[in-house]
Amino acid sequence: FRSLDRAVEWWHEDRSRRLVMSGGTWSYSGIPDSRLMQRYAERMGVRPGAIRREERSLRTWESAHRLAELHPALPRRIVLVTSASHMPRAAYAMRQAGFDVCPIEADQRRVPLRFPGALLPQHGALEKTADALHEVVGLAYYRWLALRDQVAAAIAGDHDAAARVELVLPETGVCGGAGDFTDGGGCCGAPAEPQPLSVGSIITL
Repeated sequence: FRSLDRAVEWWHEDRSRRLVMSGGTWSYSGIPDSRLMQRYAERMGVRPGAIRREERSLRTWESAHRLAELHPALPRRIVLVTSASHMPRAAYAMRQAGFDVCPIEADQRRVPLRFPGALLPQHGALEKTADALHEVVGLAYYRWLALRDQVAAAIAGDHDAAARVELVLPETGVCGGAGDFTDGGGCCGAPAEPQPLSVGSIITL
């Protein structure tokens, strides 16, 4: 819940902001992840009226597109909070769904090198490698999905939609905790108006 903790902290910096929780469930309980996230955020002081939920998605790509279909519609300019390792894939999915993303990375991890222990096998190394490969393979898969959508749009004659598909990965950027858009259209400066925050459920490929 480190990403959610960062999102709650971001909301408390300006309580006119709104949070959007996204995620269904893989569990037998049937309780969507977004509902659990909402309960946690409310216990951390976020008022219920500041939270919206999307409860059907199971993966990041699906989450981005279901958020784009919410009614009433979300603003196209959003702040995205997720883990640093997941941010490139999550931001790419959100951009493909039509959002202008201002990313705030939570849960940045760095393992310091300590000799001579760094030369020995570590029990957590396999898990870290698996997590990294999960993100790399997932991002490659998302690029394939984007290419598929581009081809389908071109075949259907929707050249505008085909041109909007982004195959080159942009820089994701880090907001340093601000999470606001500038009047000039950039990210991380002074807010032009309250912006929503999308907290993506990290149940992904």
